[in-house]
Amino acid sequence: MYGFLRANKNHLEQSELDFYKKMYCGQCYTMQVLFGYKYRLLISYDALFISLLYSSQNSNSEIEEKRWCAIFPKRVKVISPNEKAQILSACISMSLFSLKLSDSLQEKKTNIKSFINKISQSKILKANNILSSLGFPKKILNEVLEKQEKAEKSLDQNITKYAEPSAYFCGEVFQFTASLNGKQNNKDTLFKIGYNVGLVIYLVDSCIDILDDIKLKSFNALLASYKDEITIVNKNSSTDVSTIVLNAMNKIKKLTKQLVFCKHENIIKNILCEGFPTIIINKIINSINRLNKEKPTLINFLPHIAIMTGLCLIPDDVHAKWVWGKELDNYGISGYYNVYGFTCCTGCCDGCPLCLYLDCLLNPCVYFDLPNNAPLCNCCVQIPKASISGFGIVKGINAIYKKNEINLRNKEANRKILLNIDFNEIIYELKTIQKEINSYSQKLKLKFKQDFTDEIHSYFNSSFAGDGPA
Repeated sequence: MYGFLRANKNHLEQSELDFYKKMYCGQCYTMQVLFGYKYRLLISYDALFISLLYSSQNSNSEIEEKRWCAIFPKRVKVISPNEKAQILSACISMSLFSLKLSDSLQEKKTNIKSFINKISQSKILKANNILSSLGFPKKILNEVLEKQEKAEKSLDQNITKYAEPSAYFCGEVFQFTASLNGKQNNKDTLFKIGYNVGLVIYLVDSCIDILDDIKLKSFNALLASYKDEITIVNKNSSTDVSTIVLNAMNKIKKLTKQLVFCKHENIIKNILCEGFPTIIINKIINSINRLNKEKPTLINFLPHIAIMTGLCLIPDDVHAKWVWGKELDNYGISGYYNVYGFTCCTGCCDGCPLCLYLDCLLNPCVYFDLPNNAPLCNCCVQIPKASISGFGIVKGINAIYKKNEINLRNKEANRKILLNIDFNEIIYELKTIQKEINSYSQKLKLKFKQDFTDEIHSYFNSSFAGDGPA
């Protein structure tokens, strides 16, 4: 569950991007100050988000310092390791590492894992003590794995039941940042945001880890909830899981608007509403590419495509439900989104379904199948009345298809250029140039020889002048 809460750096101002980098580098240095140099390896974007969340609700300005980078031999600007946000971030990183390690040990115990656990215990204990001193409820850290293990042992449950311990833990961590700042009006909202973030991460993690879990025979929520003897996972998983994820993402977006910030509002909104869904899409694309290599038939029974396609609709406040349907031959994908409550939000000047098509062609995540009689004007009024379906198209496959198409076009263009070239004329020109070069070279040699001879004669004539013949 590492690395989901990252910023979409392309949509941040330069000043915001600089601050984001200083916080990240500051977290790295704080890890060294509190736990030792080697623990710098445990820095995470998820823990960085927690420190940003705390900082955004605190009116005090952050203190900057210059410290040596762990990788490059230079001093860089960082947010001071004495800042409470950085201490919180470093301790959360250690706690996440502790939970990950404990979970891994529960699944399969090895000598290496046991050794790492043994040498890390004192640092993990220190992190937990610091969190307790800040007021973080210690029992949550102790209970989260116990509750998770208990939930996973109760088979044939609804998939959300398996995700609840992780979702609850995230909710408590998010809420704690408000408690630490005394922002009571943000507490409930942050708990709900954290709960939905934890829910989405757990479900997406189940999707992208499914191949490894099948091979290692480890627990997987998808397999436990939707196991099928023939197809491994039944098709209901796509409808159910994508609906849960889309609803959760819509809640995160709406709840984020209710938060009261002191500063860095744009960074927080960027991470939750842009960076988070983008990272999920990228991780799912990587999982799809791997599935296509190892178990291509399994992709038609998993929620990967439904989740990825639906996430492309999130910025437009669309309510959608995945439905399996007619196969899309070019891509080997079947299914579509039944979309309702849609408003025209493509930013087009004319406002028509054609502009919506163009937008989807430029950003090929979703294709909308509009009725033949859909009007080509006044789409802000007409599109909500239309029955819209969107075929899910895997970005990765589409990108490869487009790349191959471009390469083929370039090769064909080069071939035509070569066919139109008169090579005999080129050879004749080259030979002519060579003759000219040879001729010029011969002239240079003759001139050099003549000059050299004249120089010798001149020397001897001047040296022996008046002394008789040499």
